[in-house]
Amino acid sequence: MERRLAVWNHDLELGANGAAPTRWSAAPASPTATLKAVRVDAPAPMPRYTGERTVNHAIWLSDRSGSGAVAARAAAVPAAAGRTYWAQAQVYVGAGTTARLNLEFLDAAGRRLPGGLVEQGNLRLLPKAGELTWVRSTGVAPAGTTAIRALIVSAMAAVGSSYWDQLFLAEVAAPPAYAPALGTGAVLFVGDHRVGQLSGLTRVVQPGRKYRANGDPRAATPVYDSVCCHRGGQPPHSAQLFGTVLHEDGVYKMWYTAKASGPWSARYAESADGRSFPAGAQVLADVWVAGVVRNPKTTDPSRRYLMLGVKGAMAPATTTPMPPVDVTYRAYASPDGKAWTPLAAAAVLPMRDVANVSYDPVTARFVATTKQAGGTTDRQAYVSTSADFVHWTAPRQALRVDAADPAGSHVYGAPVFRYGDQLLGLPLIYTQGLVNGVNGPVVPQIAASPDGSWWSRPSRSPLIPLGAAGELDDGFLMLASAPVVDGDRVRLYYSGWDAGHETAGRSSRVFYAEWRRDGFVSLRAGAGGGTLTTKPLRPTGTTVTVNADLTPGTGVAGQLTAEVLDAGTGVVIPGYGTAQSTVVAGDTLAGSLTWAGKNLSALAGRQIRLRFTLTAGDFYSFRVG
Repeated sequence: MERRLAVWNHDLELGANGAAPTRWSAAPASPTATLKAVRVDAPAPMPRYTGERTVNHAIWLSDRSGSGAVAARAAAVPAAAGRTYWAQAQVYVGAGTTARLNLEFLDAAGRRLPGGLVEQGNLRLLPKAGELTWVRSTGVAPAGTTAIRALIVSAMAAVGSSYWDQLFLAEVAAPPAYAPALGTGAVLFVGDHRVGQLSGLTRVVQPGRKYRANGDPRAATPVYDSVCCHRGGQPPHSAQLFGTVLHEDGVYKMWYTAKASGPWSARYAESADGRSFPAGAQVLADVWVAGVVRNPKTTDPSRRYLMLGVKGAMAPATTTPMPPVDVTYRAYASPDGKAWTPLAAAAVLPMRDVANVSYDPVTARFVATTKQAGGTTDRQAYVSTSADFVHWTAPRQALRVDAADPAGSHVYGAPVFRYGDQLLGLPLIYTQGLVNGVNGPVVPQIAASPDGSWWSRPSRSPLIPLGAAGELDDGFLMLASAPVVDGDRVRLYYSGWDAGHETAGRSSRVFYAEWRRDGFVSLRAGAGGGTLTTKPLRPTGTTVTVNADLTPGTGVAGQLTAEVLDAGTGVVIPGYGTAQSTVVAGDTLAGSLTWAGKNLSALAGRQIRLRFTLTAGDFYSFRVG
């Protein structure tokens, strides 16, 4: 499997014509060497792109010396020793002998390591003049590697010119070893971590039910609408839920980002029911709220709440390459969520823009998802963890788009949080261009991971759909860092824009959507029913419960039963077959499964599989508690 790495300006769209592309460098400078970005609108040697691409640049590398090499180097990105990497790029040979695509491995000081140059392999696949093709170079990072970069270089005696575009770097990564140990948290079917085999069941993303007040003509009612309804004499401002909503002591507490005049700043508001928030008060100036967590790791009352914030003014990427150096992630602490002080004098994480933060009680670490190198054309989400909220692990690529996403898509941000047996991630898929009449929509999806680094995203359906044309959330949805779980319901707050990312004059308000507990994704039985067989499990608990709605709209009542199999042989364990299973029916959040009155206590320490059978309905989760 491959994990695509971010590369600054990989498609060369940042930078003026005739100059070296942004985040690229040339060496050596020579009257007989040329490196520059050229626009390849026809007529030109390189064919023009179609589809979502509206700007089309390529690197032109020309070597006329015949005695010295000419090189184009991309900006370095993080890498680790012992891992396998590949670089790939598209090349068109204009004349003569083309340059080659190499990999360069660097140490912490930015110097090439001994043995740190890997040349493009297989000379027979080198393109000839007039050919457009993909080339690749693959190598293993030597000891001491901290970064990697692509190097396009001519040979010493070569004379020729070539055009390069669409550079990609990837790490050849293996998924984490499967761990059968199962705690007491709910197992959802968002991804395939615990799913061994499905038959006759279809995975269905259940879109959140948007809150709508009685008599409201709009599909979604804002719970905070400062655009039209500013209160208490405050001026109107646009409110974005870069931030968090917590439900504590009967109070909904919301930290969000807003702007009236001047910079975007952090604000705080409270509500008794979470359906109507008054005008919030500014609590930090020039800070975007990435997320707030209640700190479970301290007895110091001054650190009861922790905030990760984006500090600094953000310049438009059209004039300044992302990220401006003055924009970073900072850490803050507060006793009450209102008065905040810095936890550290310097930035705790690099880069900029959208971020989220949560706390994982299983690993006892804070989890941050940030936006790292990738520029305007390759947004993706990275994960870092911390024990103290100040010292974070290096950002590790987590969620990005792949071939199953529409062309021109990016991950604009991605809340990551613990939910039962797994981590859930909510990638915000930003698609450039017009989609259903919206210019640059941003829509949340859902993914799952056992460890935060390897993600399963089998469905690409929206978790919260855009509103219909003309509604207040019809173009751009941003999410709180984590949902609010209240008993039998799960509530996720979001900010909805009344236009897409690429639209000027847009306004943002805060809304929420709601699900049944564990209700984000279901396995739905077809007409003939279906089965789910888990991967091997070694439970710590003994009681099995299921969350299922077996009363579908078709009017055909469904049933759910289960068998317990030996994990090694796949054979039903005597006394734990379908004939002995409880029959679960109706709509239940915690339907109990036993086998002739027995639970799993007699199988303690044994690896098993569970095979669930549904005749109709939706199966949301199970737990062994």
